[in-house]
Amino acid sequence: MAYYYYLISSLPSIKFDYPLPISYAQFLNQCEKEVSDSILIKLKHLTLGANDDGIPLEWSVFYSNLYNELNYQRALKLNRPQLYKKQDSLEIVTIVNQVLSAKNPLDAEIILLKSQFEFLDKIISTHYFDLQVLMVYAIKIKLKERYDLFNKESGKKEFKNLFMKINNIMQEL
Repeated sequence: MAYYYYLISSLPSIKFDYPLPISYAQFLNQCEKEVSDSILIKLKHLTLGANDDGIPLEWSVFYSNLYNELNYQRALKLNRPQLYKKQDSLEIVTIVNQVLSAKNPLDAEIILLKSQFEFLDKIISTHYFDLQVLMVYAIKIKLKERYDLFNKESGKKEFKNLFMKINNIMQEL
């Protein structure tokens, strides 16, 4: 098993409630010097729902179960057929209930992202300087970059623009 002592110890800490200290592109740039080509390719093509070698199995299972439960609960609310069975995990059901009871979509998305971030912190606590730590770090950057895209003011502005467009279309009818 490869260990990445220098690389991991040189990376800045990522905290959910603080500004992201490194972009994904900067992270990949640092990795180019320290990891094999095959690992670098995995990092370049990493997605949140990835199920590749090197990604902690706990994360893949958690992520899949979380979104399956979310789909199950949404289908239930809409009286549609449920494609997934209800999850047995109290942790996942609790997160999904919080998401579905959020007062707006932005709050729901933040609950999802924060719960995923916290789960990653929990599962990586027993790993040190290995590939799984590196993969979790990469996933955390992707989660944080997504979170940083959300801005209430630009969201309100976009909503008003869309509303005006719809209103104009409706008046033309």
